[in-house]
Amino acid sequence: ASVYGGLTVAASAGVLTLSPHPGFGLVVWIPDTTTSTDRSRVALSDTVARSDAVHGIGNTALLVHALTTGNTQFLPAAANDRLHQPGRLDARPDAASAMEKFTAAGAIAAWLSGSGPTVAALVDIDAAETVATRMSAEDGSRVQIINLDVDGLVIEDEPVA
Repeated sequence: ASVYGGLTVAASAGVLTLSPHPGFGLVVWIPDTTTSTDRSRVALSDTVARSDAVHGIGNTALLVHALTTGNTQFLPAAANDRLHQPGRLDARPDAASAMEKFTAAGAIAAWLSGSGPTVAALVDIDAAETVATRMSAEDGSRVQIINLDVDGLVIEDEPVA
């Protein structure tokens, strides 16, 4: 995704890059400790209930719609994940707390970033500073505003001396 930039959808048929709505910003909460991706995967079940799979597919469609159109009505629901977040959040109550704090601070939606424990929150771009300030990092954690990369990898020619 970072090579392509924007909102990247990767599937067996190929890669599709969509433009995220320009009104969104991203704020992340980064704890002072890390989580092993391998250990984090152990919290995942080898099987998925059909209802959870259907829930995830529907939320993915809502998420793509919201991120490309700017319609935030369904974003909180779209960020609700039943496949990987419940087990991982059980192991990281600090991340679960950060998700709740993001919502209270005015974020539109929050979720685990990757395998966690970092938490990302989608915000109205004009509210990014306010949300970040309200998150007030504690216990060695930090809060950072991240620019959404819409260009992806850019190779620049170095000037010839």
